[in-house]
Amino acid sequence: METNYSLNIGLGSLGESVSGLYACRQADQLTEADFNSLDALAFKLENGLLKLVESLERKQETGDWIDSLVVNESNVAYGSALPDSSQPPPLHHSTTPSLHRPITP
Repeated sequence: METNYSLNIGLGSLGESVSGLYACRQADQLTEADFNSLDALAFKLENGLLKLVESLERKQETGDWIDSLVVNESNVAYGSALPDSSQPPPLHHSTTPSLHRPITP
């Protein structure tokens, strides 16, 4: 299954990142606290990915796997009882400041 293949590639990449964390720590490029924090996050992510792969494999084996991404939601959750196709959807702006710096002459 293509999804599991992609998740396994992600797991491999995560493993490479953890190896990089250890190298950075040994080179004193990370503090012990930062290393421990990042290592704990990587551990949590790895366990989550492993459980997801296991769950998807189990669904595939039992025939519970649905190979489409159709989402049925109510527009009420988004503040509109019926969609108005004549109007474009409202834009939502991020509160995260831009990382781009203005160029001044």
